[in-house]
Amino acid sequence: MLRESFIEYCSPTLASLKVASLFRYTYSTIDSMYSIVRHENLWLNQKGVYLEIITYNEKSALIYMFREKQLNEILGNAEVQEFLSSCGYSDFSISSSIQTLKSNFKSMPCPHEVGVFLGYPLPDVISFIENCGKNCECCGYWKVYHNKNEALKTFQRFKKCTNVYKRLFSEGTSIKRLTVAI
Repeated sequence: MLRESFIEYCSPTLASLKVASLFRYTYSTIDSMYSIVRHENLWLNQKGVYLEIITYNEKSALIYMFREKQLNEILGNAEVQEFLSSCGYSDFSISSSIQTLKSNFKSMPCPHEVGVFLGYPLPDVISFIENCGKNCECCGYWKVYHNKNEALKTFQRFKKCTNVYKRLFSEGTSIKRLTVAI
């Protein structure tokens, strides 16, 4: 069932079109959830993809799937570091940044800097915060405040990828085969 969630919510990340995805997954016990994530990471990590449980409650977990190389590039960007510093981040390694993100999820339902971790354009993340989520030019995978035409093309690529992955998966293609290695 977790792999079906990969297809539904993470196809562009699996295809290496998107740096990361975030989705909620219902589980029977938290121990089983951690076990499943460890198991999936065994093969995903070989392809440069990682899973992290960001937060959980008694019924479900918020799972973050990311591509290590691309996330490192984002976190290494000086403008991103300046922005994340304003959100309480001090160490921009992947592990430390994800720990801070997890901590921020404990203090608020959805910290807005998560957009950076999902690969959303920094100007859109900042404008979302400044506009309290209002006044966007369009809405798709994120709320767009800048470069609307480029964003719409990206949304179409993501949608097409998800549709193709759903079809291939339903025809029996494995997630391992659908996950692009980088």
